[in-house]
Amino acid sequence: MPSLPLFPLGAVLIPGQEMPLRIVEGRYLVLLRDLLRRRSAQECDEVGIIGVQAGHQRGPEGTMALHDVGCAASLVAVDEGDSGSFEVVVRGVRRFRLDGVEEHRRTPYLTGFVTWLPERIRDTESVVALSERLRTAIRGYRDELGMEESALPLDPVELSWQTMEHVLMDLPDRQRLLAAKDVDSRLRLGLTLVRQEMILQRELLAFPGAYAPIEPALN
Repeated sequence: MPSLPLFPLGAVLIPGQEMPLRIVEGRYLVLLRDLLRRRSAQECDEVGIIGVQAGHQRGPEGTMALHDVGCAASLVAVDEGDSGSFEVVVRGVRRFRLDGVEEHRRTPYLTGFVTWLPERIRDTESVVALSERLRTAIRGYRDELGMEESALPLDPVELSWQTMEHVLMDLPDRQRLLAAKDVDSRLRLGLTLVRQEMILQRELLAFPGAYAPIEPALN
């Protein structure tokens, strides 16, 4: 079973997305050095970005309750900042299921045993129909909020991921999309979330001054 160094965050990374990180804490500076060393040796330099469950941040001994599914990321850019900190950009590569944390590791940072999760399509015809419905829903959502029209991918897998980049949604919903068992389920869940968000925005806009639409950040 493969192992992966872990970087717990209060955020969700998806395949293909870039995310900036500021590395300050000692254990993660060690992790960064290890990743750079592996890259120079042409070894795997992936790190597992995995969410911390709400209400389970750091305990007195630094323990955390982690989600079951995360996203492996590779280094895109590394710049040294002030006071020994580093500004890093990573890009999501592939999903994994966390099967367990290594208890007798030799590193100050967490490492975990993982299973790589493939992108399965159960029903091709259903996926094509769901993709078209989801594209229509996203366009309608953005149009209602006065957002600029944005190109949406034709590939169902890419579309299923980009739902959370085009529509405002909270971390639990982003995590649910990340953990979806197959592309069919993710498209179906994405469609449900877009429709729910559209209803919410309509209710908020019904009260003048209660809400000002915000363009979601496309990372």
